[in-house]
Order: sequence, then C-alpha cells, then structure tokens
Amino acid sequence: MIPGKVHPHIRLVASQKQSDAPRKKSVLKAQQLSFPYPERAAILLVDADKIDRAAFLDLVKHVTPGWIIDVRAVPRLDTLAGSRANAFELFRQSNAEYVDLFGRLGIKSYDEADANPVFWSTAVTNILEQSPQRGPYLFLFDNVALILASGRILENALKPIAGKEPKISVITSWPLSLSAPTNTRSS
Repeated sequence: MIPGKVHPHIRLVASQKQSDAPRKKSVLKAQQLSFPYPERAAILLVDADKIDRAAFLDLVKHVTPGWIIDVRAVPRLDTLAGSRANAFELFRQSNAEYVDLFGRLGIKSYDEADANPVFWSTAVTNILEQSPQRGPYLFLFDNVALILASGRILENALKPIAGKEPKISVITSWPLSLSAPTNTRSS
C-alpha cells in the first residue's frame, strides 16, 4: 500500500488526540472493535501457520464462513482444530463447506505449475458455481508467496459469484490483525 493512502476497505473508526479530547471526569469504557465481516463477498486469506487452535476456532465463530477452501499442499487440520474430526464437526456446526483444493486437484507441491493461483482459481470458481452456498470465503494457506499471489486473482475470479466487489483481507493473527495484500494490487 502506498504510504499515506487509505485502503478502500479499511475505515477509521475513531481518531482523537488526547489533547483534543473533551476533559471529563467520567471514565472512558474500553470497547472491542467488531470485525468488518462477515459480508458475503468477503475473501479472507488466512496464514494457517500463524494462528493457533483457539484463534482458528474464534475466527470461524466470528466470521461464519460459507466456504473454507484449503490451499495447502499438506492440510493439517489437527493444528487448527485439534483433530480432523473436530475440524469437520466445527465446519458442520458453522454450516461451512470445506474443500481440500490441492487434494482435489492432485497438487502435492508448490513447485508444480498447477499450484499457481492462475490455474487453480478456475477450479475454485467451478466448485463455487455448482453450489447455492455463498461466502464469506475463507482460504487457508501456509505459503506467504502464494497468499500474495492469490489476492488479486481471487478477487477477479470471485467477483461474478459474489455479485459485487469482494473485500480481501490477509489474516496473519487473531484476534484481528488485518493487512491488505499489497503486492497483489497494481497501481
């Protein structure tokens, strides 16, 4: 992102310098900022290596994704939910459709040409078009380069399905640490 330029999907909630604040004797109450989703067109690119089990469970609870698309060569659901059985129970309770994308496509390594999002984004689009289920769309990654390469491509691929301009966020920690996939935007 260009320094000083505000990302169009991130809005400033409040800004007030201490010296500008009205002087009152009352105590200001701390308030948790709410996550700006789950908007149906939201695309969340999650670095699964950077969040632990509790964070993943909380993320799914707060986002309530319609889709969880695993874009990892080796999907380790036990690290995110304790076990594969727990993960699938969480997905069922959340009404989320889970897709092991690389498993479905037979991709075993990030070195394969098909691991490029230009190629697998078409498969994602085909899968999503065949179902009435909609977003938010939570993508699980364990490869930072792949996250950065995927943002813009997924935004373009999912726009017709989402019905409007998708909002993309990269999640590298939870509770909330959002960043725009800056390397995927062209100026």
